[in-house]
Amino acid sequence: MTTAQPGDMIAGPIAPIPLQAGLRLYVFGVPQRTGMSRLNRPTCPAAVTAHERAGFVRLMRIMAAVTLATATFVGVAAPSAVAQPESPMVTDGDSFLEINNSGQLVRWTRYFDTFSGQLRGTGWEGSRAITSLTSDAFVEIKPDHQLAKWTWRLGQWHQQIAGSGWQNARLITGIGRDRFIEVNTAGELVLWEFNLADQLTRWAIGSGWNNAKAIVGLGDMDFLEIHSDGSVSEWIDHGDGFREYPLPGLDLSDARLIAGLDRRGFIVVSASTGELLEYVYDPNHGYVPRRRGVGWQGARLIG
Repeated sequence: MTTAQPGDMIAGPIAPIPLQAGLRLYVFGVPQRTGMSRLNRPTCPAAVTAHERAGFVRLMRIMAAVTLATATFVGVAAPSAVAQPESPMVTDGDSFLEINNSGQLVRWTRYFDTFSGQLRGTGWEGSRAITSLTSDAFVEIKPDHQLAKWTWRLGQWHQQIAGSGWQNARLITGIGRDRFIEVNTAGELVLWEFNLADQLTRWAIGSGWNNAKAIVGLGDMDFLEIHSDGSVSEWIDHGDGFREYPLPGLDLSDARLIAGLDRRGFIVVSASTGELLEYVYDPNHGYVPRRRGVGWQGARLIG
């Protein structure tokens, strides 16, 4: 079977419709990365294998799901995994978006053991960053530093401008249908949430994130951090703030581009080979890479 290559299929009318919305910001104090959050990490024995540690993380996820059925909150606080029904996926687990060097926006959908591409727009050369929220919605940082939310409805994109002044955003990743995480140039970790009117609420939830190479959303309040040396940690909020779980058997130093699919895995474009790799979670071995395509040197952004 032919493996996925950028620009395989072309379909769908392209007619963006710009809308306007104000930006509303609220900031709440929560434990910071360089202080309490690192001290209150759940105990996980140091002398365990990578897949044992990954299994521990999965056990904690089950505990979080049980918490959903019983937890209640009083007052105003930053969102958590128990603030609303938990979504198990960033997109649908089977698709992601790419902007290539020709300025084309392509949606890639799983097709047996590879991915098939559908052109969803042109003229995207200046986009600074993209990240999916669902299979039909994503966030873009535009060339003029505006933040836009795009939704695919009835065969066309609909744009909602959600804010401006995003020139200090360094990394973004979706962690749910209405939430994404940002790392800015000041090293802050910021959680953003859309309300029903697509207005944004802001929570600064960490500091000291200057050395993060990438962040990868896996699911609601669940993401990976790739450190500057290629090592990886998984961060999960079980209802009491994000906590870190190092994944010592996983090395992503060769990842040029990376995007989450769901809690079962994520997509990587290799810097050395140009291959498209899907890392799939295995309960016995942790995340295992599987080749899904070749010829991805022309990919500029994925999300």
